[in-house]
Amino acid sequence: MATRPLRKVFIVRLWADGDGQWAWQGEVQSADTGDVQRIHSAGELLDYLQERMTGESGSPALPPTGLR
Repeated sequence: MATRPLRKVFIVRLWADGDGQWAWQGEVQSADTGDVQRIHSAGELLDYLQERMTGESGSPALPPTGLR
């Protein structure tokens, strides 16, 4: 039996600064935990996603229980 790939959902919100100029400002939210992290660069966004997808140990995180 094949295993299902690990899937997680994130909400990314980005906005312009007060002068209407584009800048990396925003937040990313984990849909399963509600955890919100402010981001100021593409690197911060990728770091957050990598951390959440691999868990603290560096190995794939266990999928949450619940509806599938």
